[in-house]
Amino acid sequence: MYRLTLFAACLIVALATSGAGTIDDPKFKSPPAKKAAEDFKKGVAKLDEKYRKGLEKARADYVKALGEARKEAIKANDLEEAQRIVAAIKDADDTATANRIAAVRQRVAGSSWEWHGRDGIVSLHADGTSTATWMKGEKGCWHANADGTVVWWTSGHPWAAVMKFNANYSAHESGTPTKDDLKRAGKRIPYLP
Repeated sequence: MYRLTLFAACLIVALATSGAGTIDDPKFKSPPAKKAAEDFKKGVAKLDEKYRKGLEKARADYVKALGEARKEAIKANDLEEAQRIVAAIKDADDTATANRIAAVRQRVAGSSWEWHGRDGIVSLHADGTSTATWMKGEKGCWHANADGTVVWWTSGHPWAAVMKFNANYSAHESGTPTKDDLKRAGKRIPYLP
């Protein structure tokens, strides 16, 4: 059972990070081609969300059932089995967290975002670095969190910023945990390396 669970978790991570269902942004010029690409992206986003919710429910049900099995193992004084179950619950929780982070990274890696209207643009590069147009020559980093947010920072910006995205990752609301007056929002724009 444990090997099957581990195999399924590895398969899920591989599929989540493989880029299946994604398309490159070919910078179409014609309205029908632009609409087709946008419709495809929206459809994939809906499928991703449906899959993510289904997977989270299945994982929660699995962890709940394991919790009941652990109670039974303890009642039967089978402490070795109880320990195996605890390890499986921890693995399920760790895998779920890793999958959520991988999904967020996949959605935002290689993206650019309005930061302060059109005056500033933040780019989240696929290698984990970030740049901001108003900070020439400064390099930063970004990190995806299990709650769906992204934190980015750079040596030229005194605060780390937290970006919260809408459901289809086309817009964000952002702020800094240490400076309440720095609120930003904007939409996704074509990637600027």
